[in-house]
Amino acid sequence: MKKKRKRGKQEGEHTENVDEIEIERISRLMSKELGGALSMSVVRGVIDLHEQKSKWKVQMKCVVANVKDLSNPDFRRMIASGEISPKRIANMRTSEMASDKLKRERDVIEKRALLARLTDEQYRKAIGEEEVDGIECCGQCGSMKTDFVIVPVSTEKDSVVNVSCRTCGFSWKID
Repeated sequence: MKKKRKRGKQEGEHTENVDEIEIERISRLMSKELGGALSMSVVRGVIDLHEQKSKWKVQMKCVVANVKDLSNPDFRRMIASGEISPKRIANMRTSEMASDKLKRERDVIEKRALLARLTDEQYRKAIGEEEVDGIECCGQCGSMKTDFVIVPVSTEKDSVVNVSCRTCGFSWKID
């Protein structure tokens, strides 16, 4: 028969039937890395702050995965040293629990995604590339912000210069 514990409402707690066997099972998953008392404290801290059973279970899955992750020793160290309290763990996002290496990889991906959404002008400013004037004045808007590409036609002497305006988008050819 499963033991159930009725928790009274106290500061930061809620009234709910909590399955003690399930709590002990989850605590044992982390006890090798954190020790029995500390892992039980973490589980109870998460349960106390989440009213819905599904929420604390999802949070505990993230915590257990990050505690057991061999590439994430800093997370275990911060829990063991008390730098991160059980109440703080209950409110941490998964991205905050991740290893430093994974955080750096996510930052690179986010920066690439951000740069991909920028216009050419915004991109140049973001990477520190100064926009310089081109060689030709735009015949439509008069801007000197032009780019050119030399396209060989048939021989080395014969080529066409394709010019485009970065301001208005107008393009033309120079023979």
